[in-house]
Amino acid sequence: MLNSDSKSNEVYDHKNVIENVKRSEQENKLPFINTHTHIFNFDHVNNHFLKGMIPWFVTVLLTLIFFGLLAGLYFFVNWIFNWSFWGIPRDYLLLTRILASVVIAGILITWVLTPIYFILYISYFRPRLNWLLRTAYFKKFINAIRNISHRRFPSFERYTNIILHSYDFAKNRVKTQEEIFNRLQSYYPSKTKFVALSMDLDYMVNCKKPEGKFYHDQLKELALLTKKSKELYPFIHADPRRLANKNENYYETIKEYIVDGTFSGIKIYPAVGYFPFDLRLKPVYDLALEYNIPIMTHCSIGPVYYRGSLSTLRDDGYYENGKFIHPFTGNELHGRNGKQFSPHFTHPLNYYCLMNEPEKLSVFWQKCDKVFGINSKDEYEPESLKKYRNLKFCLGHFGGSGEWEKFLDDPWLPSAATSLNIDGDLLHMPNGKWVHTYPGADVSKLTPHSWHSIISDMICKRPENKTQQNNGRSDTISIDNYEDTFHFPYLYSDISYNLSNEEMYPLLKIRLESNKLLAEKILFGTDFFMVSTKASERRITMKVRSYIGEDNFRKISGYNPPVFLSTAITNINEIL
Repeated sequence: MLNSDSKSNEVYDHKNVIENVKRSEQENKLPFINTHTHIFNFDHVNNHFLKGMIPWFVTVLLTLIFFGLLAGLYFFVNWIFNWSFWGIPRDYLLLTRILASVVIAGILITWVLTPIYFILYISYFRPRLNWLLRTAYFKKFINAIRNISHRRFPSFERYTNIILHSYDFAKNRVKTQEEIFNRLQSYYPSKTKFVALSMDLDYMVNCKKPEGKFYHDQLKELALLTKKSKELYPFIHADPRRLANKNENYYETIKEYIVDGTFSGIKIYPAVGYFPFDLRLKPVYDLALEYNIPIMTHCSIGPVYYRGSLSTLRDDGYYENGKFIHPFTGNELHGRNGKQFSPHFTHPLNYYCLMNEPEKLSVFWQKCDKVFGINSKDEYEPESLKKYRNLKFCLGHFGGSGEWEKFLDDPWLPSAATSLNIDGDLLHMPNGKWVHTYPGADVSKLTPHSWHSIISDMICKRPENKTQQNNGRSDTISIDNYEDTFHFPYLYSDISYNLSNEEMYPLLKIRLESNKLLAEKILFGTDFFMVSTKASERRITMKVRSYIGEDNFRKISGYNPPVFLSTAITNINEIL
């Protein structure tokens, strides 16, 4: 990986990577790569994953209906057993009554109680389906709920996708990751390659103690699958809470899997309770720098967030005088619960802080060293922290479809949101301050700013003392000059899940054609199986491919992904 003060080293040669990719492009041999998919199953979902997805009043209503129907069933069956015709002895109708009771109970359980039972069951207990969910009707019910909840409860809609894609209704069992991956492959041409992102949700309720072993089971199965398929490029999840857990030696697990090539990258998901500049992630970042390992991170406001009490976050180094304070901006972080607080964790400017604020990062990490009791020998000198500018990040989802809509619909002032024109180091910070917002906050007095635009600006930012040429637009990027072209030379973003909204296609096409610098850093991804709420993988892929054009599509699905995935361990020719 490139050091902050050098152009190349013996471990990784970026110039060679670019040359190989261009050669493959000329020979029309570029691969087709989907850089953002999921193949974890229902058994890998945390017990509290659904908590908060269903409104409380729905849960109360369903509970009342559930017990009401049970009471009604009891009285009805009792009436059946006391029912008789004139002149016919009751004993002769006993068998008829029993059969009638069984039939009626079966109908009630199958058509009424099963869906209600299921929702209550996965709300509070281990999310494993049982024999009650074997009926074909239940699958239709889940599809219906998914369609109904599309606009009102999008998070519940995503959860139903996990059920539909990871459960085999015909055989009444949870599908393996291999079976889900085979289904994903069936939508694409042969030899298509996929990045499968593991998900560690064990700490999403208690940030100090994992809830179970759901993640370890997922990881073992994924590692075995990788040995079977050359088309699979899995990313291993790095949660700072697991890294700091004294009962695990998780960093060594990550290092072993990365160095031996089992996993091709690292995944982080700050929304479940931490900032991307968490000190506990430092060993992982150093490993990524050493081998030029790509890091995929969640950078949008979504339904997966920290489910525990915010009070448990007070020991993480940014709680001062009874308030949560952002360690870089000094602004108070508002929010009453995990859902409101999670956008602070996933905000794109957190990566700007990590990669471009070594002085503030040094102060914060020194403080956290004492808070966590790490007792590291590192001195956290600002000069040594400048190397994190070269981390290879992909900010997943490009801010999210909601932020794309905000960019299109909300007014903005050139002085506050310059949209691909950057003057100085402050990106979308009115009056030099980072404005923190959260769902439900009053933003009527704030200058609107979109995460999509912030990410675009970060990607296209030029190095210090370098002037913007042609308004930041360039038709070509010199191989010898590649690192001088970008301030963050290895910063990417992908379009996963945003493809589900066809209204976003024009913005994507304009971004790809109007700014070649930005076009170099956009990756194709679908967020399978979350995106399947709209249409099949093939249908969505074909739509976006036809709209943006073949050249643009080959750029984001064939040219850019190999550059992103190339490491000092994985030879670029193996990817191509």
